[in-house]
Amino acid sequence: FGHTLRSQSIEVVCELDKKIQETSGLLQLNGKLITHNDSGGKPILYEFDSATGKVTRKVVLRNAQNVDWEDITADEQFIYIADIGNNSGKRKSLNIYRVLISDYLMNDSVNSEIINFSYSDQKNFNPGKFMTNYDAESLVSVGDSLYIFSKNWGNHKTRMYAVSKLPGVYKLWPLATFEARCLVTAGDYNEENNEIILT
Repeated sequence: FGHTLRSQSIEVVCELDKKIQETSGLLQLNGKLITHNDSGGKPILYEFDSATGKVTRKVVLRNAQNVDWEDITADEQFIYIADIGNNSGKRKSLNIYRVLISDYLMNDSVNSEIINFSYSDQKNFNPGKFMTNYDAESLVSVGDSLYIFSKNWGNHKTRMYAVSKLPGVYKLWPLATFEARCLVTAGDYNEENNEIILT
């Protein structure tokens, strides 16, 4: 893997609504910005105004739970919400919730399908908080797969896993491990350049 580090200056546009003070993932869909809160919140997706930061719409995932939601992505048909946070390294079962975009656009309460997985290479489930190499905060959609990049608190490397977009129960093995030179907290896919961008 080649590494390109880039930075830019940022400007504060607005403060976010108090309902989304622990925003964790961000998705642009049909010109709208969608986010969700991190751990322990309600299983809700929030649309908000990018100029004012005010929540303009809420969509509840009826059959989901927010243990530790970390990221959100989409393809042409579905929205995927990653309940994959694992700061303490104790979670043995992680979930990605899949929601039909057509349902999301038409309803304020939707059902989701579950992609459940565990890491086949994880042996230690009690490493101590912020010591695990099995936390993850990034979910990237490319083709027929979702890619997860680990947030390795222990060694600051990153492992890349692929999981099917189809609901089911999966055991994942890493496809690659590389020096991230940071704790990876988000990712996205640039289709134009066929590149995955990690932050």
